[in-house]
Amino acid sequence: MDKNHNDIFALESDLKRAIQGDVRFDSFSKTLYSTDASIYQMEPIGVVLPRDTDDVLASMEIAKSAGIPIMPRGGGTSLAGQTVNHALVLDFSKYMNRVLEVNYEERWARVQPGIVLDDLNRNLLEEKRVRYGPDPSTSNRACIGGGIGNNSCGAHSLVYGKTSDQVLEIEAVLSNATKINFGPLSPGELEKKLTKQDFEGNIYREVLNIAQSNSTEIESNYPKISRRISGYNLDSLLGNSATNMADIVVGSEGTLCMVTEATVKLVKTPRYTGLCIVHFSDLAVACAATTPILKHDPSAVELIDSMLIERTRQSPAFSRLMKFIDGQPKAVLIVEFSGETPSEISKRLTSFKVDLQRQSLGYAWLNITDKIEQQKVWSIRKAGLGLLMSIRGNNKPIPFVEDTAVDPSRLGEFVRR
Repeated sequence: MDKNHNDIFALESDLKRAIQGDVRFDSFSKTLYSTDASIYQMEPIGVVLPRDTDDVLASMEIAKSAGIPIMPRGGGTSLAGQTVNHALVLDFSKYMNRVLEVNYEERWARVQPGIVLDDLNRNLLEEKRVRYGPDPSTSNRACIGGGIGNNSCGAHSLVYGKTSDQVLEIEAVLSNATKINFGPLSPGELEKKLTKQDFEGNIYREVLNIAQSNSTEIESNYPKISRRISGYNLDSLLGNSATNMADIVVGSEGTLCMVTEATVKLVKTPRYTGLCIVHFSDLAVACAATTPILKHDPSAVELIDSMLIERTRQSPAFSRLMKFIDGQPKAVLIVEFSGETPSEISKRLTSFKVDLQRQSLGYAWLNITDKIEQQKVWSIRKAGLGLLMSIRGNNKPIPFVEDTAVDPSRLGEFVRR
């Protein structure tokens, strides 16, 4: 909605009076927040850095009264422009970034949306051997609120799934500037929600009606793949599991509410891991090989193609880490196995290598069990986007679309086309 200078000045003044956090309407701040990791650029109306949930409630109330959109933001790692808009942007990363509670026995943590994923894991006691599962390549700067908005996955989605598999409960602020809690409901609890004659009750009635009245379409057309993260998770409301509106919030990209707290699962970390670096002379063949590789139950399968390999070899910071590459592959697959003993890892790696050699999948297979050497491999995979963007000249790979999700059995064919 277009606003004149006086309207914007009044909006800024109202926010400064109402909240304890920072309010930024200067040109420099709006320019900073007009971009994220994508190619898009849209200047916000203004920026708020809330200190607590009360600040979020006040911001929502003021934005609602002014008739302007409002947008949550975390680390700004989006590759598809999800955190830029002509809106009032709320940046949760400066103040609302704490671990509020941890229950090691039940394996969950209650956190604020602005906490960085790696910071959350660093806050957990090492001897408890737990961590938050989703681990996207941007985990050293991405916030958990953004992960909830995008339903992020990560390298270990084979074992930990998506963010929607890890979120138990959510506290949020709705568009009418009220606070709400979403969590699993028993049939009796759900019935009470459905009878409420208020905004919350209407949410439960309408969302469940949408899911149930379109159940045939949802069941037949929602892709049956593990990394489907597009659209609202209406399929989670069908079946016999407990109704949990938090499942709908995850992946909604800030369109339904502002998340102010989340209770998330913690997963047990393996004692030992090992990698097999499988080298291929053809990219499509490497992608097609994921299907037989998955039969070995790996904990991760990630690809590095020839362009990234070449960029890494030319990088002063990363070239010294490339000792695991044999020859000039068009692609390598990083295949990880996890276990409780070194002998278990050794046996799994040996069995895996023998099977791939038998099927002539790849031309070289390097097993890595040293922890530090494994970290070097993963550091290159995590640095992939930055390395690709470092290509000199005007011709660069530019991220401008969402990740595609393809059934592994069709991946080779998809890449060839």
